[in-house]
Amino acid sequence: MRAAQPPRTLTRVTGMGEETPMNPIRLRAPVSMSLVSLIAVVAALTGCHRGEPNGASPLIVAVPPTHAPADRAALERALSETAGGPVTIRVLPSQEALIALAGTKQADAYLTPLFDYLFGAHEYGGHAVLQAVRAGGSRGYAGAITVRKDSPIRDLAALAGKRVAFVDRYSTSGFILPVRTLTLAGTEVEPVFAGTPAAAVAELRAGRVDAAAVRANLVADAPDLVVLATTDPIPNEPVWIRADLAPDARDRLVRAFEALSTTPQGRAALAGVADIVSFVPVEPEVFSAVHDAVEQTGKRVADLVPGGWWVHHQNAVHPGDLGPY
Repeated sequence: MRAAQPPRTLTRVTGMGEETPMNPIRLRAPVSMSLVSLIAVVAALTGCHRGEPNGASPLIVAVPPTHAPADRAALERALSETAGGPVTIRVLPSQEALIALAGTKQADAYLTPLFDYLFGAHEYGGHAVLQAVRAGGSRGYAGAITVRKDSPIRDLAALAGKRVAFVDRYSTSGFILPVRTLTLAGTEVEPVFAGTPAAAVAELRAGRVDAAAVRANLVADAPDLVVLATTDPIPNEPVWIRADLAPDARDRLVRAFEALSTTPQGRAALAGVADIVSFVPVEPEVFSAVHDAVEQTGKRVADLVPGGWWVHHQNAVHPGDLGPY
């Protein structure tokens, strides 16, 4: 087994890191090869043709590994009872595989991280119908830039040129919006990508970086840390549907997800899905502010989704050819 490697330190960046060696746009070629393989896997798993779902054929909900239910069979039973027909949860092997699937009719709905939805809405006309709710009725969260309590740094300006631990390039609260906050403050930093929120905080506590950017609730009550700034609010992720899903199927899915929190069986089945406690109706406009904030940094949503630029390019060159129909 390989020994764990320390986080990689990248070159100094301004804003979202356009000049670093790991710019997502420069990764298009390797990502495309990965997606070609993933699309082949999707085709093998789902079959080449699928008609519109009805009372007998299942409604298919696709999720990435981050939202894989602890008990998939229990969640499928709970959803099916209210939907008036079978509901199948399909766990894709990665975000890239889910993005590839979203260009097909092999799934009817998706429960994904926020930027996967924004990309799906832009590329395929996906439509948000529900929003996840977490403990205490929380429908959103924020990122935070934090330092050690014994650090002399007490404002963002003092972070100029310092090492800051981020989660990864696709993390909303652990990179994208914290970098926007730094950019608006006119502060350039040296990023270290730790891989997980816990690892970013560990780097800070160990003194290997001067600050860390993670979800605010992870550090809000830490007695040894001080929060310098928080980001704009980030809405919880949505359940979204493909653009051409029949209204009856859409209504059945919405009704089924909303009902999960109303029964003991539904709550138990939902308990193992990314700490979500319920779903509530939502309008797509709820997510517009985050989309606009990203574009204000000069970035596109495709920059922030694994494989996003390759999919966008394929859609432009070969619309409708990304997967099996």
